[in-house]
Amino acid sequence: MVTRLGGIGQRLTARRIRAVLMTAAAITIALPATATANPRDGDADQIVRTLENPATQDAMARMVAVLTRAMMALPVGPLAQAMDDIDPDGARSDIPADATMADLAGVDSDEMADQLAGQTRRSTAMMATMARTMATMAPVLGDMARDMAAQMERSVREAR
Repeated sequence: MVTRLGGIGQRLTARRIRAVLMTAAAITIALPATATANPRDGDADQIVRTLENPATQDAMARMVAVLTRAMMALPVGPLAQAMDDIDPDGARSDIPADATMADLAGVDSDEMADQLAGQTRRSTAMMATMARTMATMAPVLGDMARDMAAQMERSVREAR
């Protein structure tokens, strides 16, 4: 069992690390999709199908699990020592030289990786739903924007 370290470890909770990792996963997933999405040429439908695919969801979950395990194994002791060298009055001297991110977070890296993998599967499915909704709304929002622009143009002409 990993114990929570004092000082910086108390501020770096498992919940915060989980939030950062989930955000990173969402960005990793969303950027390629949004960079190529164009609802007019069917890319949005392909993105939705890809995100809905259980094989895609599993692959993303495995990627997040591997990245989480790697991140949690990162040694932070040497970084804490370097920071102490820069600022000797800092509160990092209680971090052992062999401490890892998992030690600071006070979590088991395998457990966290498994939890994030499950959350990634669910998040991927939710992103598919959101992408489908946005693809459906995009033409309507485009029409609304054109209508509003036309109304504003008429209003400006009438005000002259």
